[in-house]
Amino acid sequence: MILCTLIYGYEGLGYSISLAVRERRTLAQHDDRTIRHQRPGLEIAPIHGNIHAHYKLGASLTVDGFSIYVEIHQHLPSPLTTHLAYFYLGMKFELRPSQERGGADYGWLKSFHSFSVPGFPAPVDSFGALRVINEDRVEPSKGFGLHAHREMEIFSYLVSGELHHKDSMGNVETMKRGDIQMTSAGTGIRHSEYNGSDQEQVHFLQIWATPSQSSLPPKYFTRNFPDSDKVDKLLKVVAPVGSEGVDEERESTGPVPIHSQVTVYATMISTGNAVVHTLPDGAGTQRAYIQVPQSSGYNQSVARGSRIRVNGDLELAEGDGAFVWGEPGEQLRIENTGEKSAEALLFDLA
Repeated sequence: MILCTLIYGYEGLGYSISLAVRERRTLAQHDDRTIRHQRPGLEIAPIHGNIHAHYKLGASLTVDGFSIYVEIHQHLPSPLTTHLAYFYLGMKFELRPSQERGGADYGWLKSFHSFSVPGFPAPVDSFGALRVINEDRVEPSKGFGLHAHREMEIFSYLVSGELHHKDSMGNVETMKRGDIQMTSAGTGIRHSEYNGSDQEQVHFLQIWATPSQSSLPPKYFTRNFPDSDKVDKLLKVVAPVGSEGVDEERESTGPVPIHSQVTVYATMISTGNAVVHTLPDGAGTQRAYIQVPQSSGYNQSVARGSRIRVNGDLELAEGDGAFVWGEPGEQLRIENTGEKSAEALLFDLA
């Protein structure tokens, strides 16, 4: 990866930008070079914030084909302040640490929330069409009683155990590992979800996405994807209605249909191996999100267990997530750096 220091100062109608670039190898071994660039009206817009301010330049830059990690020092006339920001030019990542997710232990339910839900505000309410990722564990014979949903695409990814579903459309189903169940709530449905076992906990991710169209008739879909189909590959398990290979039958093969701009890939990467995803064509910056389930067990502290590395730099463990911004055609490389198989979900939010 290339490490840059970018210093820019206000000069009349434009900004003068100076970048000192070095490949981040070791402190003692690096290549230094300087690049100068001037562009009137260079735009700087806030994207997202936590401990540092994060900004995106309204211009792109690559050096020898590398995406660039940039440290920005902003020097503008008083009374404006100086900002320090970190980001990738081309492809940008932001970690969503497992221990910073909202959540609670209610005894019968242990839950983590990657995005804001009632009672658990988060820095992010949504990302693209992705609205909710809840990682839930429900004790034997316990569950969520009959409740209503509307205008939302809701699906469950089963990690372990059995989840029993019953809804107002007449669907009754018990799902197990490898199953994905999709409820397109549309104009409104009511359903209940319970642990279908009286002995073992059920562990699943419940995911919500905003539909591309309102007032749709409610529908229900199920699919099964065995682990063997996910090993060392990105298996497309959810895809927008109308996409190639998507069948709108209740039960079928291929990806689960969704009325939303969300495509989901599941993978189980063996030790030392990697999978690669190319961001799709489209106008402007593309977005993706990565989530690593807590397959090794419930953990409220710093993520541990299986580990992955994204594009050679960003490290994630079980429970961690990552926001991704990139340009069409750029690639995500997800490598297993741990000592056991690593399960992950990739959400393409173009």
